[in-house]
Amino acid sequence: MRGAKAAAAAKRQTARQKSKPPGFTESLYTRRSFQAEFESVALKGAALLQLDVDVVLKYLERDARVVIVQKNVCVCLELSLAYLSLRFSVTHAVKFVEPEDAEAIAEGITEVDFGVLEMKTTLQKLVDQISEIEHWGASAARTQEHCAYVPSVEEQLEELLAKRLNTQETLQTVLYKIESAATEVEIMKGYDTSARTLRAVLPNPLLQKESIDATMERMADVLGDHKEIEDAISLGNDLAASSAGVPDVDDDELKDELGMLIEEQKKKEEEEKERLRLEEKHKAEEKERARVEAEKKRKARRTRRR
Repeated sequence: MRGAKAAAAAKRQTARQKSKPPGFTESLYTRRSFQAEFESVALKGAALLQLDVDVVLKYLERDARVVIVQKNVCVCLELSLAYLSLRFSVTHAVKFVEPEDAEAIAEGITEVDFGVLEMKTTLQKLVDQISEIEHWGASAARTQEHCAYVPSVEEQLEELLAKRLNTQETLQTVLYKIESAATEVEIMKGYDTSARTLRAVLPNPLLQKESIDATMERMADVLGDHKEIEDAISLGNDLAASSAGVPDVDDDELKDELGMLIEEQKKKEEEEKERLRLEEKHKAEEKERARVEAEKKRKARRTRRR
């Protein structure tokens, strides 16, 4: 996969990730789950080779800076149809991050992230095994009439299926609780940041009680001075108008005059409506008279022809 194709594939993968519901667990993938999740969008239906996955991950990590890739050797649960065992494995963890989230980038992939990945991997294995057990159960039911041992096998499969479903439900519940706890951690971080910021602002001398009282007192004085200035200007305007012979205008007189103007405008509008109504009525009457006259003339012509 060349650079242009890698960039296009990475862009589609990033868009696919952003379209998913936000959540701590939704941002984590193993190498295999990453390939399975994004194979359908990376090359528009073409299969991703291991080398293609390496190229796309490198582009996302180095150029786009939206993922962190880390290798970890750990002890994992090996789940079979009948038992659980331990094995060592190498896990390639992929974590989507925001490019501007410096804290998450510096933190990298934590032990908690690897633990969540192991749980998600185990859950996927459970889903696959449940489908396999259900398939075997259906096959056993179809051949029950032909083999005497089938009922016993079917009962064992049903018992095993119930255990696996119970395990799946338990792991899924734990995963939800981890997601909820991670969200609560982010909330508490926000609270902590807010508290520290507020604590840093409160010691400001301007927010001390003595300073606040003095500031509000000065504000009251300034507003009082401003009110006196406004009153003086208003009085000066009145005196100037009186000296120039401009009559005083009473507010009540202005209101009355405004009311008269409004009433006069309403009266004009009513008169105009009445005039238009009478014109329409007159036109209708004229039209009716013309129709009656025309009808009389037609009747007279018919009478003369007879």
